[in-house]
Amino acid sequence: MDVEIGTELENIIASNGFNINPNKTRASSYKQRQEVTGLTVNKFPNVRRRYIRQVRAMLYAWETHGLQAAEAVRNELYSPKHRNPKSDLPSFKKVVKGKIDFLGLVKGKDNKVYQKYKKQYHKLILQEKGLRRVKSFDEENMDRRPHVYTEGITDALILQIAWKKLYPDVDCPFIVKDCNPTRKSDQKASAGGADVLKNLLRNLNEDSQLISIGIFDSDDAGVSAFNEINNYVADQDDEWKISIPRKAGCFTLPIPPGREKYAENKNLCIEFYFDDDVIAMKNSGGRGLSLSLYLGKKEISVEKDPETSKKYPESRKIKDEGGKMIFAQEIVPALQVPAFEPFRTVFDKVLKLIEKLENVQT
Repeated sequence: MDVEIGTELENIIASNGFNINPNKTRASSYKQRQEVTGLTVNKFPNVRRRYIRQVRAMLYAWETHGLQAAEAVRNELYSPKHRNPKSDLPSFKKVVKGKIDFLGLVKGKDNKVYQKYKKQYHKLILQEKGLRRVKSFDEENMDRRPHVYTEGITDALILQIAWKKLYPDVDCPFIVKDCNPTRKSDQKASAGGADVLKNLLRNLNEDSQLISIGIFDSDDAGVSAFNEINNYVADQDDEWKISIPRKAGCFTLPIPPGREKYAENKNLCIEFYFDDDVIAMKNSGGRGLSLSLYLGKKEISVEKDPETSKKYPESRKIKDEGGKMIFAQEIVPALQVPAFEPFRTVFDKVLKLIEKLENVQT
């Protein structure tokens, strides 16, 4: 049956730079499935039920038989049909992720089916890496105060001490802890980091009503990890990101006065909240923070070249993880209250974000 396009519709199509192909033109009633480039478009864009079943089957095969077995079956079925048999098929993981992402693009990121499959996919990824989704928040004996996570254990120790120094008569309304949920007591300060914090925040249990907040350093790794948390959305002019399903949020360290260039160089970690005299302190054994100076790709010893260090202090980086632990455990507790004044901006931001998340309607 020939289909005749109305003049108004034809003009709209032409004005957008397209030509009508009569051989591919057809008419459908509202009772029929109206499909364009694989999408059903009767009332709103949607995928076919067959697509949903395919994603569900792929996730089931992965969860039941393992990634390698599921990928082997897929390869056996689709290799002969591949448009270029000489090239490798894309990895099973990428195909599943791509299909789920497309589902979210079409049906919307708040769609329950998309949310379900995305959650199942992340769970399988974690299992493959030997990690686990954080579920401990739902245990009845958990402290129900908001949890504030830092990149490393020394960051958490310093914030805990700073609160006690600044507000000695006020119980801290939140818990500060580092981001490694499986840390052993004898692990060094380095057993954590921006990527670990990023993965923890990404995979918090969406059913938990416990507020969780992540604090990233304002350095290369921290800023990069913060930007990569794509299941959180920017809020308040990008001061922080929030994830409403998880009652969670995160931000990078606010810039204390006098450390603006450190932030510009993406080199601001929590130890630089203290002034230079404190940073230079050593314990009775002569140990403390060890600093290096990076000018471009060149590393310069701060101790061997103090003049250059004075000229480019914002290019300093903390080098020795063992020194960070000594600094946090032995030097910081002995400091007087004025040394901790810059930390008020961190606590103000945490409390402001907690209030924001408490008022979120889920």
